[in-house]
Amino acid sequence: MLIKVFASGTNVQRLAKGSGRADGIIYTAYSQLEDTEDSIVKRKFYMLEVASLKAAVEELDERVQPSWTKLNGKPNGNKTFHTMLARSLTGEEPLRQELNLSNLTGEQIECFMLLVNADKKGMKQIKEIYDRALPNYHIKVLNGDYTSNKQAQYETAKEINEARIAGKDGVIIIANQMGSRSYSIPEIQATVIAYDRGGIDATVQKVSRCLTPGKTYSGEQKLYGHILDLSFDPNRNENIERLIIDETIMIQKSEGLDFPSAQSFLLSSIDCFKVKYGTAVEVTEQDMFDLLGDNDNLLRVADVTVDVESAMDLIDDLANVSASGKQDKKTRDAVNTAKNKVREGEKNGTAPTDSEKREMEKIINNAVRALNMSATSVYILADGGNTYRECIERIANDTTDAQEFESLFGVTTDVVEIILEREMLNEPILDVIVQNSKNTVDTPFV
Repeated sequence: MLIKVFASGTNVQRLAKGSGRADGIIYTAYSQLEDTEDSIVKRKFYMLEVASLKAAVEELDERVQPSWTKLNGKPNGNKTFHTMLARSLTGEEPLRQELNLSNLTGEQIECFMLLVNADKKGMKQIKEIYDRALPNYHIKVLNGDYTSNKQAQYETAKEINEARIAGKDGVIIIANQMGSRSYSIPEIQATVIAYDRGGIDATVQKVSRCLTPGKTYSGEQKLYGHILDLSFDPNRNENIERLIIDETIMIQKSEGLDFPSAQSFLLSSIDCFKVKYGTAVEVTEQDMFDLLGDNDNLLRVADVTVDVESAMDLIDDLANVSASGKQDKKTRDAVNTAKNKVREGEKNGTAPTDSEKREMEKIINNAVRALNMSATSVYILADGGNTYRECIERIANDTTDAQEFESLFGVTTDVVEIILEREMLNEPILDVIVQNSKNTVDTPFV
């Protein structure tokens, strides 16, 4: 019997994993549709930076580094910044053309989605700030205090029509998690990422909200969906880099291509821009090759979020993972304290507290980061191999190499193989780093 199941986004991986056995999985990257479907909304990516805006509107304590977590956590405490950002994005602030969406895209952007990492209270404050800063725009917030996920699409469409009738210049939709799936509003022309890096699957879903085909707020046929990442580091736009890497790997798998060929395919389908001197300058294919061919850049986007519960039985091993292969007293005490509290809570039938989970997450994240950093060294130690997993297997089969690996990283290859099986490492990116390492060897361990 043949059963075909169609799904989108992360559901593909979940269905495959949950089924226990699947005869085949077919991936289709959005760029593959862009290449074959004439009527599809095509993507344009923009790498922006807001550090200069932050410096312009506030005197910063040098010890305080700006971040979206801080800004969205206390919007009223950063009211000047949010006010200026709102006016800049909509073109109401003539001195900040480098953030003017209409100026950057060459289109009149009248409806866009602002993606934040604020809680309900923070989103309410951001809405109030935007209402005051942009009285001729309708500001729509998507969260449980204003609507339900089931009603979000209907209410948004209704309010967009009401805004048109009222003669508003446009609509801004502020969202965190709600509206990231099953939410199709054709009028949304752009999605603006105003949060520090999150899960790649969630980001892919969120930024796709500007890709619904149809008519714009003013009734024009929509041709492009604009995806803009607001970064505090002018040299880094990790959300867009992660999106591009993730889709390149998807193309690599589905088409059976090597990474450079898959990257060429993707870059021939999309346009990517970086803002310089207030103007969007196209990022060339060679620029992207240079960026994604650099292992240091890949490592910046390699970390994945790991569920604490899935790693509890490995926590002692994970705490030992480091470049030196040694667990210091501070780490050992943190592990023991956290584990004892969690176990005590389990006996009493209570769930771990947020602070206990944070301690465990910190240990897990440090281990994941250290193992990610090991990719080039693993290739060198294995003396060959086409993938990270293959390199680990080659090392495991050689007693001397296995001992050296454990000495370097504080963990056995057996544990790393378990970590790989549980998908606690970003294996596709580590595979690319291994491939890059064939051409360039650059590691702190040799």
